[in-house]
Amino acid sequence: MKVLRVVIADDHRLFVEGLSAIVGGMNGQFKLELAGVAFDGSSLLELLKNVKTDLVFLDLNMPGRDGLEMIPEVKTKYPDVMLIVISGYGDPKLVRQCFKNGIDAYLRKSSGLKDLHKAIVEVSNGRSYWGEDLRLTPAKDERKRKVVILDGNFDDKFVIKQNLTRREHEVLSLISQAKSNKIIASELFISPETVSVHRKNIMRKLGVNSTASLIKFAMDHNLI
Repeated sequence: MKVLRVVIADDHRLFVEGLSAIVGGMNGQFKLELAGVAFDGSSLLELLKNVKTDLVFLDLNMPGRDGLEMIPEVKTKYPDVMLIVISGYGDPKLVRQCFKNGIDAYLRKSSGLKDLHKAIVEVSNGRSYWGEDLRLTPAKDERKRKVVILDGNFDDKFVIKQNLTRREHEVLSLISQAKSNKIIASELFISPETVSVHRKNIMRKLGVNSTASLIKFAMDHNLI
């Protein structure tokens, strides 16, 4: 029987303990052995550097560097390590981005043991897998929306981050430094009018109506 050494990366301790118990008791085509637990992205990289690992169960919303950011780095440094995301988020846009970044499988935390077992079997045989309750294309009403709000509480830092584009993050960072549209435009090699559009879009997405409240919101949610 093939043995797979497993690392769990998740900051919810009760979930980790539950998944650890499942890993230890799972029988079938593979025997799973718990190699370690990481509660944030930096700890995961340190663990992978020091512990032989075949499979990582990865949460997306973790302190510091989130799971979505970690995927490409883990896959670049450890291409043979299989990555199965287990997340509370199920937005099609996010799921597709995770696969684009290099994951092998995606499950929601509401998935059952049968789905988990199928994911392990599929990725171990070199195939991708996504949970039975997931869809990779947005519903019709979502396609019409300019902003995709991921399921979850809007106070969730991870959710907020995913609703801002890379350019909006750059503009927000420069706004927080009290730089004018003209200076931001010069630094990003875009026009002041484009900066103004980005500023308005950021404020609309975050639900604020002034630069001061925008900066306060960004600081309160560690977006800058």
